[in-house]
Order: sequence, then structure tokens, then C-alpha cells
Amino acid sequence: YKRQCMQNGLKTRENGKPHFEERFAPSLPAIEGNRGQMQLALHHLLQNAVEANTDPEAKITVATEAVDDAVKIHIQDSGCGIPEEIRDRIFDPFFTTKKVQKRAGLGLMLVLGVVKNHGGEIDVLSETGKGTTVTLTLPIKQKQAPSIQ
Repeated sequence: YKRQCMQNGLKTRENGKPHFEERFAPSLPAIEGNRGQMQLALHHLLQNAVEANTDPEAKITVATEAVDDAVKIHIQDSGCGIPEEIRDRIFDPFFTTKKVQKRAGLGLMLVLGVVKNHGGEIDVLSETGKGTTVTLTLPIKQKQAPSIQ
């Protein structure tokens, strides 16, 4: 999906394209769900990772793994990290650290909604000045079909 994101216009930081490292698990099972919603959620996470990386040597790692009856997707950046004093607000609607004209502050709220809609969980680990890792844990089988909201 990362390659598709880049080809379809994922904005890159001003100093060039980020370096992506892929660590995809072999024979990863497909998860049930709404493909469009998942693509949008991953796009938002990758866009945030790109924007957090201002160092030309910075990288973004996308990794997957199968754990029990779920798939985990890890998106790790070596960017600026999320300051501790705002971490509990990052999923709030209209909360943004970007210039007001640049973003509406709905991206991470959308990501959380998509993950919950698929019966999954999201975990964010961040250290200011060192980067952030966002992990999506998504069940392979859905208890009920994701809604199309």
C-alpha cells in the first residue's frame, strides 16, 4: 500500500521524499473489512509520519505481523515525536499542531474511527525528539461487517 500511496500523491516533505523501510511479514493473512476506509486511515498515518520527519536522513518504517487472530501494522517514524502534554488530545476532533490553513485536525480522529469500526485497537508510543510508532491491531475476522459511515 505504501507504494500505491506514493504513486497517488502522498505529499512529501519539502526536502524530498522520505526513506521508507518495509518489514512485511511473509504469508500475512488478509483481514476482513472496508478496503477504502483502511487505505484512507493508512494514508493519514503515513502523511503524518512524512510531515514529522524534517531531517533528510530520517526514515519511516512500515512493518506488519500476524499475532493470534489479528494483524498488526506498525508505522514508525524518526521524526519530532509527540510532546507528552498533548498526547491525550491527538484523537480529538479539530486538534492539530499544523498551521490552521494546512489541516482541519480530523486525520487521527478518522484513523481511530476506522480502526474501531473494524473491531481493532490503536496504540501510540512517542518520545519527543526521537519519533513515534503507531500500531494498529486489526482482527482477521470481523464480528460484524464494518459500517460504511
